[in-house]
Amino acid sequence: MLNKIYIFVFLGAVFATSSSLAMNEMDRELLKKEIIQEFLQSHSLKEIIREEIKSAEQEKKANKEKLQRQKKAAFLNRIQSQLREIDPNQDRIFGKPSALISIIEFSDFECPYCRKIHPILKRIVNDSDGSINWVFRHFPLSFHKPNALKEAQAAECAANQGNSQTFWKFTDALFMQPRRGKQQREQLIKNAAEKIGISYEELQKCITANIFLKKIIDDENEAIKLGLKGTPVNLIINHKTNEIFLRQGSATLQTLQQDIKRLENNN
Repeated sequence: MLNKIYIFVFLGAVFATSSSLAMNEMDRELLKKEIIQEFLQSHSLKEIIREEIKSAEQEKKANKEKLQRQKKAAFLNRIQSQLREIDPNQDRIFGKPSALISIIEFSDFECPYCRKIHPILKRIVNDSDGSINWVFRHFPLSFHKPNALKEAQAAECAANQGNSQTFWKFTDALFMQPRRGKQQREQLIKNAAEKIGISYEELQKCITANIFLKKIIDDENEAIKLGLKGTPVNLIINHKTNEIFLRQGSATLQTLQQDIKRLENNN
C-alpha cells in the first residue's frame, strides 16, 4: 500500500511540475524525463512492482482459502442438520451401539477404496475398547450398478438368514475376495455365502424378491441428499459434542486415528 502511495505521489509531482505555465513545452518534457530517470535510478521500480504483485497474489490466495473454509463449514453444517440419526433397529452397527465415537461409512461393494478401508475400520473398532462403533450405510454408485446394488442386497439378505454379526461376516467375505476384470459377481456372492455357512439358494430368493431394496435405496438417497460424492465417505461423529469430521476416500489407519483423536480431545 505504501508503495502505491509513493508511486502516486511521485507521478502527481511529475505531472504538476510538467504542467507549470512558466515552462515551455520542450522544457516540460525534458524535466519530466529527468525526474523519471532520476526516480528509476534512485529506486528499484521493478522491486516495487514485484512486491505489489506478490501482495496481490497473497491476498487472492487468502481469499480463496477463506472461501474454501466457508464452503466446507457450510457443507458440514448441512450434513449435521440432515444426517439421519443412528438407529440400532435400522442400521448395521459394528461395535458398542452406545460408543462415544461413531464412524458412519457410506460404502460401495464394487469400490476398490472401500475394500481397502474395510479391514482398517474393523481394526479401529476392535482396538477401541468400546469407545468407537462403525455404522455401515449403502451407497452403490451409478457406474457400479447393477453389481454393487446386488451385492448390497446380498449383504442384507445374509443378515436376514442370521443376525447382525452375519452381515459383518458376509461383508468381510465379500470384500476380501480378489477381483480382476469382469469377474462373475454371482460367484463372489456364492463364495461369500459358503465361507460363512449360509444358504446361497435362500440368499438368491431374498435378492430376487427385493426384500431389502428399499433399505438400500434409502441409504443411497440420504448420501445424495447430503451432497456426498464417491466412496467411501466416512463421517466421524463425537456424540458428546455433536461435532462431525468428514473423511472422503481411502485413508490409512494412522490418518483415521488422528481424525478420531482430534474429536476425542474436543470433549
